[in-house]
Amino acid sequence: MAIALLPWALSGLVADQVRRAAAGRGLTASWRALDVSYPASIRLRGLTLTRAQGDTALHANELDVALAFAWPPRPARLTLNDAAISIGGTAPAETDEPAWTPEAEPTSARSRPVDSRVRAAAQQLANAVLLPARRLPELRLARVRLQRGERGAWIEAFELTHPSTGLQMSGVGTLALADSVPFEVLANWKGDDTFGARASFTLADPVSGSTKPLTLMLDGALAQDRTAGELRLQEGATLRVGSLTFTLAGRIRRAGPRFEATWAGSDLTEADIRASTPRILLGPLDAMRVRGAFDWEGALTLDVAHPDSVRFDARTRSKALVLGDDNQLPLTALRGPFIAHIHVPSGTVSRELSPANPDFRPLASITPNLRDAVLTNEDGGFWWHRGFNTQAIQLAIAENLRAGRFKRGAGTITMQIARNLFLGQQKTLARKGQEVVLAWSLEHLARVPKERLLEIYLNIIEWGPGIHGAGEAARYYFDKDASRLTLDESLFLATLVPSPRRWRGRLTAEGELKPWVRDQMRFIAGKMSSKGWLDSTLVRPADSLAITLAGSAGSLYTARDTVAAAADSSAVTDSTHVASGHSF
Repeated sequence: MAIALLPWALSGLVADQVRRAAAGRGLTASWRALDVSYPASIRLRGLTLTRAQGDTALHANELDVALAFAWPPRPARLTLNDAAISIGGTAPAETDEPAWTPEAEPTSARSRPVDSRVRAAAQQLANAVLLPARRLPELRLARVRLQRGERGAWIEAFELTHPSTGLQMSGVGTLALADSVPFEVLANWKGDDTFGARASFTLADPVSGSTKPLTLMLDGALAQDRTAGELRLQEGATLRVGSLTFTLAGRIRRAGPRFEATWAGSDLTEADIRASTPRILLGPLDAMRVRGAFDWEGALTLDVAHPDSVRFDARTRSKALVLGDDNQLPLTALRGPFIAHIHVPSGTVSRELSPANPDFRPLASITPNLRDAVLTNEDGGFWWHRGFNTQAIQLAIAENLRAGRFKRGAGTITMQIARNLFLGQQKTLARKGQEVVLAWSLEHLARVPKERLLEIYLNIIEWGPGIHGAGEAARYYFDKDASRLTLDESLFLATLVPSPRRWRGRLTAEGELKPWVRDQMRFIAGKMSSKGWLDSTLVRPADSLAITLAGSAGSLYTARDTVAAAADSSAVTDSTHVASGHSF
């Protein structure tokens, strides 16, 4: 009789524990039915977890948990069927104030700790990875949808089981990216700590409509030191991407937590890359032809507790790598006059980069103040890096960890040229990889001189809606040539580059600079001086910086002032008439 009543007696206790566990994560739990059966099985039907904002984090038709006979109790098996999981909240709203770039970040801001949510998520990840694999609960998922914004995944089926003394995982489903990408995964961790994993993603060819798999195979051995709280991926592990092979090593430590990884690939060729990579991932690189080979290696070390200690390095070594005679991507055309087809959010605009265009300005015809102000704010290492800047990547990683969101990128001027001329504004991991390869190729293979790259950049970047290049910008904002801009005007234009379409948000209703814009201009001037690009006597206090709009931009404020003055005049006249009426 007592045993028969035990599940009933436990139901209230289990319900209370579920609600407490959810509340500890900022969630409210509710369900349609809760059953506890002997000896230790819990079934929740119609389970819903709701965030404090009112949105649903999880809804599951059925969740079954079988507990192991241990203390404290831990799940031995978990089954989740017909569920929808929402990951993360809404993105923060954009403001008119642009984010500071890596070169324009006050030193004091770099001492801030990592965002608490990021720190907690990193610690949870490290703790999960460091769990004894053979003690992980068996897991079975069926028809589960993961959603984060417009991205997500549909898991048709997934299983984690413990055959013999090891661990095996398998799953099938679909990734909801720009297009639907079916996937299959299989992993096997053996009792001797060796493991193998295979993942296949089926991508559609944008030209032919046919499909091609991207296949990844990972093999290696793991070593775990539970006393030190450390898991190591032993040297000699390999990652095969089609016919491409990379060697890997890595380590995760609970303290911090700290993550380390190194990778290296040797004798990589165009033929191997083309055979191993679906065309959609190559993008414009599909038209590129090269001869020779190259090695690629890199390393990343990140201690989440100390974000400024992040170290990132990546190196490419050419082995007689040159552009092929049949290369179809017009990289070398950038050395001379050409028509630039510039990708903007609304489509593509064209500008001729030659003296035939009256708004084109050779680098020598652009005031050094504007040139150096833009370099300082966008890419302070332009003259010494070779396409991408590892130091800027380190700074970006640290700042994004502190902010708890993607606040800044690490794009160089060469990468921005690649994006504007060849790629467009779509933000995907594949596009970022293409951008890095194109930037490296412009400087190493096409050998476009730095001066020419900067000249192209200053003549194609957007400085306002439909305003491209320094020549057009100088006319639009100040009704003068780009060679005659003052220091203050140059500093102002430099602040527009990160978000040119919101330029009016930097000014008051009267057309004067907002205080935070003056602060940024002053900071840029100080950085220019520290680099030796500006005489220190010309660096003035922020409250003394000023501009006077002219040209088309100025007319927007002049027209408004005229209307306002007319309205004020009308009001004065009406008031006089009323007063006169009273005098009669």
